[in-house]
Amino acid sequence: LRDRTGLLVLGLQPPVLACVMWAVFPAPTTRMLFMMALSCMWFGMSASVRELISDRVIWQREHRIGVGVVPYVGSKLLVMGAVVALQCAGLNLFLHVALGMGGEYAFDPVLSVLVCVLTGWVGMAVGFFTSSWWTSSEAAVGTLPLLLIPQITFSSVMVSMRDMEPLAKAFTWVTIQRYAFDAIIKCGEMVAIPTYGRGEWDSQPVNGALYKLGLKFTDRADDIGFSLQQLIAILAGIIVVLVVATMLKVWHRARQS
Repeated sequence: LRDRTGLLVLGLQPPVLACVMWAVFPAPTTRMLFMMALSCMWFGMSASVRELISDRVIWQREHRIGVGVVPYVGSKLLVMGAVVALQCAGLNLFLHVALGMGGEYAFDPVLSVLVCVLTGWVGMAVGFFTSSWWTSSEAAVGTLPLLLIPQITFSSVMVSMRDMEPLAKAFTWVTIQRYAFDAIIKCGEMVAIPTYGRGEWDSQPVNGALYKLGLKFTDRADDIGFSLQQLIAILAGIIVVLVVATMLKVWHRARQS
């Protein structure tokens, strides 16, 4: 709370990014949904990637007098998790209203907020895990592009998974953004597609968008790939794995100090 400038920046990120997306995308296209999911992941990663480095000396001193790893990391997760959740929910709700996502596109605001918050928490878990390995904030921040750019490259928005070579397609299975993007699409029933007329948009069933992106397992009309419930479970599982890995790394570093 004392870092008012930092709080101001965190508070400004969702409305500024939402306004940028609203200016570029007049309707919920697949690329707009991808940018929303990517922004949520960025909120989490950027907020947490320095957290375990900035007060490491204090933590090591307090650990010697009895502070445990679980309450220490848990306190970080609680505070930053609340901040990231507010950012992701704010971004989603702004775009939901501004782009009319609840109209003919039938996006469920509760489900889409849930997916956005989970995506932000996954990004936060990635940031904490990265922070647990580095000893300088510069190195941790410098790692962000190395983590974020593959999320864009292998998410199917740049090149459809149907057109990827086998090696690239294999990487998509360990790309977090692929699951977050897939999940946010499945929170609605229709997505917008451009028409031949300038500034005119049509709508397309979600199933057609999934086919173009290669997120379906087969070409059958009733195949949607992973269900929304499965995707939510995958995102939640990634969070648990990364949080446990972070705690183990913090505990191991504390033993060595």
